[in-house]
Amino acid sequence: ERNFSNEPLPDPLLANLLYAADGINRPNGRRTTPSAFNWRETEIYVLKPNGIWRWVPERNGLIFCSPEDLRPETHMVEMPLAALPPVILVYVTNFERTRDFVLRLEYHESVLFQVIGLIQLVEETRLRSTHLDVGMKMQSVALAAAAMGLACVPRTGFLVEKLNKRLRLKPTETVVAVQSLGYPAKSLLDHIL
Repeated sequence: ERNFSNEPLPDPLLANLLYAADGINRPNGRRTTPSAFNWRETEIYVLKPNGIWRWVPERNGLIFCSPEDLRPETHMVEMPLAALPPVILVYVTNFERTRDFVLRLEYHESVLFQVIGLIQLVEETRLRSTHLDVGMKMQSVALAAAAMGLACVPRTGFLVEKLNKRLRLKPTETVVAVQSLGYPAKSLLDHIL
């Protein structure tokens, strides 16, 4: 569903969606969605009209990052603020958290890596694994949103470097995808009133 009402999403609903994406649901710290090698490399930023927030599963809450409204930055074409969904989740991969896997393999298999050229294979596997992790989180949010009667759409149509810069991400971090959330629009008047 790509048409959203401009009605704000209540915090309890947003909390449930974020918990579905990356909540801690076991005493050992394991999450509601899997993570390759338990890297937990995905950060979720929440873009709302009142600013940028970051989901912190260990606190089961959000941390305020900035008062900027970056929702327009998640679209390739200029959109009026009234047409934007009330919430956009931004999925960021922090590749630094995956580095231990590569270092362990390179240490134990350094000769094998040089001879057979497995370094490229490891890097490709690392990239695919992190993207799969984001996909799992997005699917959990989509299922939870559907159960709550919310509109939800995953998107990749944005300028990655521009959004990375606006979110002040580190060089080891990058935006992988975004997901728009809100109540479905009931009519064209939803954006006027």
